[in-house]
Amino acid sequence: MYEVLRFVEKGTECQPSVDCLQGELLIYYLRDNTQLDKAVLFEWFRQIAGEIRKYQQSRRGQNYRCLTPYSIVVTEEGELLLLNPDAQENEFVIKKMQQKAVRSHFIRPTASGSRKNCSVDLFGYGKILQFLLAYTEQIPELSRSEERRLERIIERCTGGGRRHYDKISQVIRDLPEEREEWNLEQKVKLRNVKLAVLLFAAGAVIAAAGIGMSRGRESNNTVGKSETAVQAQKADDVKTIPEEHSETEQERKKALEDMKWKKEMEERVQEILESVKACEKKIEETTKEENNGENKEETEQTTEQQTEETVEKSVEEEIQQETKQEVINDPVVPE
Repeated sequence: MYEVLRFVEKGTECQPSVDCLQGELLIYYLRDNTQLDKAVLFEWFRQIAGEIRKYQQSRRGQNYRCLTPYSIVVTEEGELLLLNPDAQENEFVIKKMQQKAVRSHFIRPTASGSRKNCSVDLFGYGKILQFLLAYTEQIPELSRSEERRLERIIERCTGGGRRHYDKISQVIRDLPEEREEWNLEQKVKLRNVKLAVLLFAAGAVIAAAGIGMSRGRESNNTVGKSETAVQAQKADDVKTIPEEHSETEQERKKALEDMKWKKEMEERVQEILESVKACEKKIEETTKEENNGENKEETEQTTEQQTEETVEKSVEEEIQQETKQEVINDPVVPE
């Protein structure tokens, strides 16, 4: 039975309370449970950081100061809570935390200045992350990006990097989240969806280009008719009304604009078609590589199986030969 801290958040305020419950200290829990699901581990990171944030908020920025594997309780429901360091029931645990080996690794010496004082819990939190990662076996394993991300977080908490955190809320923001791994079938579906979107966009642009081309033809016909009408006029009737001249110029400008728009649309369609071809080619290459990988694995498995069968057969033959030789050397004489 341990006395732990609980917090009730009401808007920007946080009210602390205590509770006595059955559980196990983190250091002892991990001794019997070294394998942890990666999603559970990431959730633990957030729970511990969240409890530290609530403690500091309820104490107006005061640090917990004793964040170690001995000060975190794992409840029967799998919840992580902070041990109440002021409770008499927890004195034996506090003595454990006072050990030199524990303090030297998890507790940073208090320094003057509010900024350095605020980093006491951040230092302990970074050491807790380091301890959990080193002491547990994650299932499935952490990806390279997750490992690098957690390494940066630990460095910024413990002061090992160029940058550092000032608040625990900054750590919570940077913590990784467990995401569902996509299998090969899901990846292929995603590629097909992307290809369908590209084809749809290409079709829309081609349709728009077709409309523009028809508009360009109509404009060209209009300009051609107007030019023919002007050339057919007599020399003495060349004088035209200024408004007619302006209408003809407007039609010509419109025709030129339509032709320009048509050219731009044709170029855009060509770019999209090239993108679609490149996407199709990439999908074919990826599928080919995946098929080659599967074939290679099957070949390796077949080779290993054949090798094992050959070795077993050789061993059986050797045993048979040794048995025959023993019978020849030491024949059994009937009584």
